[in-house]
Amino acid sequence: MHPWRCWPWRHPPLDSFHATRKQKVFIYYCRGDLYARCVSLPQFGYSYSGYKPAVQVRASSREADVSPKTAREVCRSIVGLTVPEARTFLEEVVALKRPVAFRRFKLKSGHRSELQGFPAGAYPEKSAGEVLKVLENLQSNAEFRGLNPDRVKILHAAAYGGRKLPGYAPRAFGRTSPSMKVLVHIELVGAEVS
Repeated sequence: MHPWRCWPWRHPPLDSFHATRKQKVFIYYCRGDLYARCVSLPQFGYSYSGYKPAVQVRASSREADVSPKTAREVCRSIVGLTVPEARTFLEEVVALKRPVAFRRFKLKSGHRSELQGFPAGAYPEKSAGEVLKVLENLQSNAEFRGLNPDRVKILHAAAYGGRKLPGYAPRAFGRTSPSMKVLVHIELVGAEVS
């Protein structure tokens, strides 16, 4: 950090510093003194409306480095399953034993003979692994809430694009084209069924 950026009148010294719960604190050393700077953390919501904390449980992963298209298809395939069924399905996808049907993003994807009712599909290992982590988090949250995790049914599973990391692809004659990397938010909501 440049010396002119951390003068005492720019950032307060550490002894006169106060941060709230929703802020991250960066402490740095400059010209013999410790200084602190707080940055507000992002506040993420859920796309699921009508959440009832007494009977439902939810979990999320923010800014996961997976493909948004394959994550969307994996999430769509586990809606309506119980947690053990979804875990078995995702573990089989990661082990390349069971394909995921691609219903929206189906162009230029191969057909799978294992799929019934919809021919196009693939084995998105990375996306299935990330959704499996969120599913384990959902199971832990259900246990913490006092729900039976074996009877929790997935009501809502969504994957949508988050922050874009800028990148550039080289082109002819010294030019470049933007090539953005899209991070993904994954959400799961479940409820215990009798």
